[in-house]
Amino acid sequence: ENKYPFLVILDPGHGGEDTGTIKHAWGQVLIEKNFSLELAIKTAKILQNQGIAVALTRTQDKSLSLDERAQIANQWASYAEQAVFVSVHANSSHNPESSGIETYVLNAATNDASKRLADIENGGHKHIAKTTKTAPRPKRATVDLILSDLNTTANYSESMRLACVLHRNILKGLKQSFMPARDRGIKHAMFYVLMKLQMPGVLFEPGFA
Repeated sequence: ENKYPFLVILDPGHGGEDTGTIKHAWGQVLIEKNFSLELAIKTAKILQNQGIAVALTRTQDKSLSLDERAQIANQWASYAEQAVFVSVHANSSHNPESSGIETYVLNAATNDASKRLADIENGGHKHIAKTTKTAPRPKRATVDLILSDLNTTANYSESMRLACVLHRNILKGLKQSFMPARDRGIKHAMFYVLMKLQMPGVLFEPGFA
């Protein structure tokens, strides 16, 4: 069976009824689901022109659950010797002056801002619910968390390498194009879409909507 030597899997965030962030500015409306899809498609074309195989979790305006995104990514990854996953979003903030690029790797959230962003992107996902003494976590969910934790540990170092390469080169490219962006750094957060991956993965926030 012939496999792709290397495959980049792009995941345009949100879609369908899930619009993501909506911003009204300069007489225009920026909708995160559209921005993420357009950016992913343009990025895919650039990579393909360089001979790199690319797959997208969605190519149209449709709803996908976080589980479905991970399942699609893992299926694509099975066709490759090596694969990486990049979920594309647009950041949001209560501060209209916020700007810059952030790249996230799956790990315990390190600050309130990361936790808030994870809550937004996870969309109140049912699998992230807190457990209580009166409502113990089902055994199956416990197994899922253990498996996810093993995947996280196995992929962490490679995901961090991916984050560093992606983050550094995007900033460098923007600077060379005379469009320098604020470097907001590489951060950690509990993004559910990254938990079920069987490959290195990051969540990329190229700017604020």
